[in-house]
Amino acid sequence: MAESMVVLAQKLQGLCPLAAPDVLPVPSTSAAALSALLGRGAADADALRRLIDAAVVAHEAERGEPAGLVLRWRVDAEHLCFVLEGCRVAPKRIAELLDTRAAIVNFASRGANVASADAAAAALARANGARLGGAVDERVWMQECYAVAYAMKVVANNLGPWTYDAAPAEPARGADAPNADRVRAMLAAGGREGEAAGAPRRAATAKKRSRAQPDHATAATGATPSPREMRKGARHVTAAAP
Repeated sequence: MAESMVVLAQKLQGLCPLAAPDVLPVPSTSAAALSALLGRGAADADALRRLIDAAVVAHEAERGEPAGLVLRWRVDAEHLCFVLEGCRVAPKRIAELLDTRAAIVNFASRGANVASADAAAAALARANGARLGGAVDERVWMQECYAVAYAMKVVANNLGPWTYDAAPAEPARGADAPNADRVRAMLAAGGREGEAAGAPRRAATAKKRSRAQPDHATAATGATPSPREMRKGARHVTAAAP
């Protein structure tokens, strides 16, 4: 079963390389996992929580939109450990879309509002750099993402119990650093990466506008599933929705 977790993790990484839905075992949440990772009552952990709160407030003030924390986990199936490898502030809309169970209920199950599902799929696709053929393709792609993520949650529940750790920012020098220090470094790096990624996107957008031509590009992430896989994924999500 651990091998299945590895295969599913690789699939999800191909679909969502930048912002993947959570795959934590039920009933754990990203917030609960982060608290478990940091520990309770430690002065450095409390200081980090205040830093995270301040980063969220600063993002909201700068962008004029609600913000949330986005965490990126690596699955170490051999040692039954979720390893935190990324931590950054992002629009709250994106953070909410990474809550797999809630997103399946709201956007990827039978009876979901089509307009809301289309908007969610477009936002998740943009967050991952996926360029698809239109609203229908984006929605089917989103269903595939949640299908894989939910399957990982099911496998994780059967494999557990799990522990939580944080990857050192600099393995050569940070192997003994407290988790709070590691997360603090990720938060700082996440902000820089966001700025670096945003600059070329803004430049490309400005260039397109200056040409006043529609963008018909259909390139997607390298692991975008085939139409048959997409239809299969859509059926799986409907069946798996809690």
